[in-house]
Amino acid sequence: MIGQRALFNRLNNYNIDNFPISNLLLGEFGCGKHSFVNYVCDLFNIEVVDISNDISNDFILNLYENTNLVSYIIDINKLSEKSRYINKENALLKFIEEPPLNSFIFVLAEYESQVIDTIKNRCVVWRFSSYTLDELKKFKKFDNDSIYSILNTPGKLINSKDELFYIDLFNLCVKIIDKINKANISNTLSLDRYLETYDLDLFLKTLRQVLYNKCCCAYTNKLFDEYCLISTFIEKSHQLGISKKQMFDNLLLELRCIND
Repeated sequence: MIGQRALFNRLNNYNIDNFPISNLLLGEFGCGKHSFVNYVCDLFNIEVVDISNDISNDFILNLYENTNLVSYIIDINKLSEKSRYINKENALLKFIEEPPLNSFIFVLAEYESQVIDTIKNRCVVWRFSSYTLDELKKFKKFDNDSIYSILNTPGKLINSKDELFYIDLFNLCVKIIDKINKANISNTLSLDRYLETYDLDLFLKTLRQVLYNKCCCAYTNKLFDEYCLISTFIEKSHQLGISKKQMFDNLLLELRCIND
């Protein structure tokens, strides 16, 4: 794996006898969480099984009958629908508190806010650090360096579209920031149609990068307030069970208020 040297240096302190049973891996999509689990399990010769789609009390009870050495992956993003996650929290917590014999558990999440404290407190936490621009460029080359601010992990770059797709998004976000105060409420709210083309997280991070670029060129308090507002909404967007359309509409209205 390119990058994450700190994680691998930390891993050198462990062997199969002292490696933590329950682990929480935190990092954005594409940062290498699955690759890290596979590396650990190859190192210790452990079978890997992803049970993210099977979490239930009955399923977990059956795992206690298995005496083979196994690492279980539970990806919180596969439980992203709030009702599904709440229904499975108790089963997941019991599994972490009383893991089967000869097993290791890896809970994967993009953001800490996605994981309840009772689960987080029972795991050893592994945090993936941000990739540098040079590291990201080893995976895919773009002429516009700002694209790496929104495609900030190897996985995002590997699965990315052509550069024009992101340039169009940047141009759209510039237009939104520059003209939102001139649009009426109806036209403002109609902008949520772009969520059919662009992922909410990608859209919000592009808006924030546009504001960052503008602040670097000609700082104003208004631009800074807009930057802070979008950063707040990015944090809110990590919560489980949110309505993306409603969240985006609320952001647009608050941006409009700042510009009034």
